[in-house]
Amino acid sequence: MNTYDIDSTTDLFQAQDTLPANIRAIIDRHTALIEENEGDCYLLCRDFLEEMEANGYTFDYGLDGVPYDLQRINP
Repeated sequence: MNTYDIDSTTDLFQAQDTLPANIRAIIDRHTALIEENEGDCYLLCRDFLEEMEANGYTFDYGLDGVPYDLQRINP
């Protein structure tokens, strides 16, 4: 996906190649924790979301602990 294909409806989890390296590193770290069952997935997503929001991004997640709909927070 190219940068020019990105709009406000794009789930940036599906376009990670367009994200800054520090954001991709956060995603990789938290995804590994979730996939390796390093705790309650719902709580892991809560911590993941907190770190992403501190860096200008947000997403949703369900009770199953699967994050989706990553978006940039508008300033």
